Amino acid sequence: MLQTVYSQSPLDYARVLDHGEPEPRTITRSVERAAPAYFAMLSQAERGKQKLERSVNVRGRDVATVVLSRPDTDHQVEYLFRRTAGCWQLQRISDHSL
Repeated sequence: MLQTVYSQSPLDYARVLDHGEPEPRTITRSVERAAPAYFAMLSQAERGKQKLERSVNVRGRDVATVVLSRPDTDHQVEYLFRRTAGCWQLQRISDHSL
């Protein structure tokens, strides 16, 4: 899969957990390329089926984020990319969904 080639390995994966504790907490773990489900960016057709909206924010020349969110829900996943040697590389996925 092309996407895994341009992903940092291990990739940082953060997820918000809310198990009825007083406050949600974020856990972060490293994910190897052998776990392709974490690396997949959905196609436009698949985003449409899942009613996901995409926003892109470029910060400077070498950092960009892509956020997939579902309106009127708490679903939000952020993909952080950095330009390395002229190529964009996925470095972190942050799942802010509750």
